[in-house]
Amino acid sequence: MTPMNGLGISTSKYTFLEPITNSYSLDSDGTDDYVNLGNSSEIKLTTTDTSEGVGMSIAIWCKADDWNVISPLASLFSCVQSGGWDLSWQGRIVFAIRTGGSYTSVQSAYKPFESESDAHYRASGWHHFACTFDGRNLNMYIDGTSEATTDIGSDDNSIEYGTGNKNTDILIGSDPGTLIGGESGTASGSASFPGLIDEVAIWDKVLDLDAVKEIFDAVDVNADTLDLTEDSGDYDYSDDLVGYWKFEEGTGTTVTDSSDNSNPGTLKNSPGWSATTPT
Repeated sequence: MTPMNGLGISTSKYTFLEPITNSYSLDSDGTDDYVNLGNSSEIKLTTTDTSEGVGMSIAIWCKADDWNVISPLASLFSCVQSGGWDLSWQGRIVFAIRTGGSYTSVQSAYKPFESESDAHYRASGWHHFACTFDGRNLNMYIDGTSEATTDIGSDDNSIEYGTGNKNTDILIGSDPGTLIGGESGTASGSASFPGLIDEVAIWDKVLDLDAVKEIFDAVDVNADTLDLTEDSGDYDYSDDLVGYWKFEEGTGTTVTDSSDNSNPGTLKNSPGWSATTPT
């Protein structure tokens, strides 16, 4: 018998969801707070194979203090400095990546969260962003829906990063800038995001729309986030997860990488913790 809820609506598509209790998120003041994930090749991916879906996917939950603020630019998840990639808010959500000697980007509609009539409006203020690159196509998903795509016109383009003190760290909640102290230094941080951040992940495979929807829908159905380390329903990319920061510590200056790799994040300039999580 097909499982039904109290309204007589089938719930079978959700029976495979494996939620995890989500107690904390990171609270950034938008001035100079960020999380430094370091410079490991495990998370600074380069290889692509368009036909096999090899490349990168990133995902992040965010709640801005005010989504309608146009400027200054705020980076949500970034390692861009003469190379790399960046997911930022600048009146639009923009995902940019350097390949073939130049940057290519994909972006949302202008001010997509302004009112209830907007496609991705959520009363809670939380939004889920997922972006993918397979060596040719950049895709952006907002709240489990395909938002935009860009085709750069050729296959198997590798992801290019800067060199020297511009071969910078990956930061959550800020643009990294150049490395302080040269190539062995740490990122300086700029264009910080003002608001809450949670459930940040990187995969070395391109997520499809069904997987993105599965991640997003878990919050609506169970009021908890999906455990990305386990396959569940239409999400079957746990083996491709190379970085996963859940922000469940609630205290301290380090966040654990819950993937099979070990790339913990270091909190810089004292961002806070919040008991408000994606809804």
